[in-house]
This record gives sequence, C-alpha cells and structure tokens, in this order.
Amino acid sequence: MSATHTRLHRLLLAAYPPSFQARYGVELEALTADSSWSSRVAVDLLLNAARAWVRPVSIGNGTERRRWRFEATMSTVFVAWCVALVAMGGFSRGVDDSALPGLRSEPVASFFHTAESSFSITTLVLSVGLFYYACLVLLPAIRRNRRGVWLPVALPIVSAGAWAGLSVLLGFLVAHLTQPGSPALALLIPVGILLFAWVATGGVCFLACATGATMALRRAHLRESLLVPGAIGGALLAAGMVVSAVAASICVIGLLGYNPASDLLIPAGAIVVLLASSAVAAVSSVRGLIGLRPRSAA
Repeated sequence: MSATHTRLHRLLLAAYPPSFQARYGVELEALTADSSWSSRVAVDLLLNAARAWVRPVSIGNGTERRRWRFEATMSTVFVAWCVALVAMGGFSRGVDDSALPGLRSEPVASFFHTAESSFSITTLVLSVGLFYYACLVLLPAIRRNRRGVWLPVALPIVSAGAWAGLSVLLGFLVAHLTQPGSPALALLIPVGILLFAWVATGGVCFLACATGATMALRRAHLRESLLVPGAIGGALLAAGMVVSAVAASICVIGLLGYNPASDLLIPAGAIVVLLASSAVAAVSSVRGLIGLRPRSAA
C-alpha cells in the first residue's frame, strides 16, 4: 500500500464514530490492512462509516450510550444539512434563475416560497446551534491549545475564505472577458484554470465544512447534558428539511404542467438528493429524540 493510500486509509478509519472504533477499530484496521487497496474498498469504508454514525454501536453504561447517540444525531443531521444545502441551491437555480413558465402561478409559487422559507429557517436554527457549540467547544480548545479540536474547524474557514476569494477573482475576470474589445483569447486560459481551481476548492470546502465540525465535536467529548440541546436542535433542523423537501417536490410536480420534463432535469435531480438527505436527517433525529426519554430506574 502506497503512502497516499495509507494516509487515505487512516482518514477513512478515523471517520468512524468513537463507539465503533472502541469495539471494532482494531479488527477493522487489521482487516483492511490485509486487503488490497481499491476504490471499492474506500467506498465501502465510507458508506459503512456513515451507517455507523446513523446507528452507533452501544457499549458502555447508559449515560455513555446516550451521549454517543446524541453526538451521532448532531453529526448526521449536520452533514445531511450540508448536502441539502447544495441540493437546495441546485433546485433554486434550476427553477427560479431559469424563469420557468408557471413558477409565478398558484399554487406552484406558494410551494416554491415555502421550500425556500423553510430552509432559511433551518439555516437560522443551525447558525444559533453553531454559535452555541462554538462557545462550548472551539473557544476552550483555543485557550488550551487543543489542536485536535480547533484545527478541524479552522480548515473549513480557511478553505471557505479561499473559495470566496477565487469567486471574486473569477467574477472579475468573467466580467472583463465579456467587455467589448477585451483580449478574450488571452484571458480564456487563466479563466479556465481559475474555474477548475474554483470547483476544486468548492469541493474541498464542502467536505471540510461537513466533516470539520463533526470531528471537533467528537474530539471535544462533551458530557451528555450539553448534547441534549443539540439533539433537540437537530430534530428541528430535520423537520425544516423535510418541509422544504416536500414543498420543493410539489413545486416541481406542479411545473410539469407548464414545462417539458427535459427542462426540469436539474431541479428533479436536486429534489432526489434533498429528499434523501432529509430522510437521513429525520431518521437520525428520531433516534436522538428516543434517547431523550427518561431512563427507567434500575
């Protein structure tokens, strides 16, 4: 196994929740070390890691199991929201920016605005939650110089800043390129390179944002009582995502009466991703809410 594959192998194993690593970590590491590396192995590890977060292994006492359950709910819902954010962007651009016929008619317009408003509410809820846990996790980690906690949060911030800078520069070059008399051919290659860097940086930014907060939360090892608000907030987030997904689906179905199906391929694809991510968030949040039930006396 090459050095690159070894680093990727360790990164994928680190993506598993603590409860899984505590019980199966040694066996999984030995099993994958004996296997020949391939893209199929990487995909299997990634999918199983996601499944382990949704359904964490229950070991330890009742308090520790509940803590792991809340942690898994918060992480799963957050990653699902990040995926839904990209899907909502595709839905809005494919429907509103294209000015599809029928969008301003009722009830299509109502469902479109319901989808966007509901997702905006989830963004507000998430912003409050991120601020709350930044005060609990990030600030103490910076004071104590716990790099393992604050570094996964710093990387998304740096990548987001780089992506924003590239976006501004790319927008400036494209605007200059479209002006009359501009040296189009001379700017074409730099614009192409910047466009590729912009897409690559956007992908890195998305992955860093989706995994950075989750990794920091896992390494902070907060006690159960501090995770309860996150589990409740995750349920609110999942509910808003479900409302957005359903409203957006009805909106696209309504637009079929005004547009050919070929014009709705991008919004329809975004709806599939939005429904899938909302379903994952809903299932995980329900499991988290079940963990809030009072424990029976021994």
